[in-house]
Amino acid sequence: MDVGRKGRRLAALMRQFLSSHLLDDSATRVAYRVTQPGRDPSLHGVWWPRSNDLGAELPTVIESLDRRGFMTEWVSFSRKTWGNAGRQLLIAGRVIRTASYRTIDPNMVSLSGRDGRARIDLLVVPPDVDPTAAARAFARVVDWDNRLTASEVLAAVEADRAVQPDALVSWPMLQAVAS
Repeated sequence: MDVGRKGRRLAALMRQFLSSHLLDDSATRVAYRVTQPGRDPSLHGVWWPRSNDLGAELPTVIESLDRRGFMTEWVSFSRKTWGNAGRQLLIAGRVIRTASYRTIDPNMVSLSGRDGRARIDLLVVPPDVDPTAAARAFARVVDWDNRLTASEVLAAVEADRAVQPDALVSWPMLQAVAS
């Protein structure tokens, strides 16, 4: 696929993302990818919550992942970003254990599956970020070649905005999953 085609495809996906998420306040703003065999990305997806209240925001993400077959049992997050959300939350009729850490990337949440082996690490786009920057973060994370940490992705998005404030990014976006 040539760069022009990738750019047009991404522009269309960004327009779709921006229009669907700006108009529908009930949509869960999350995208993730299934890892290819032999590849272990630093991030599996991205989430753009509407507030910094983990107890209020997390249920929609967990329910979205449940519908796709990922049954979350444990959530790890940054105490700096989310504070102390308690040791467990009742979500989708089951108890989800939570743990806050000082050392975890403040821009990431990690969801572990029931078997203890499966894990999904999500970049957390701050709720007050503008939609264009959020779309750029989504595009960066779902790019198969991304090896950046959550904080590095947000720094790169900010740097891109400083260089090209109104230009659309040219990274390939594989699939945006919103529910």
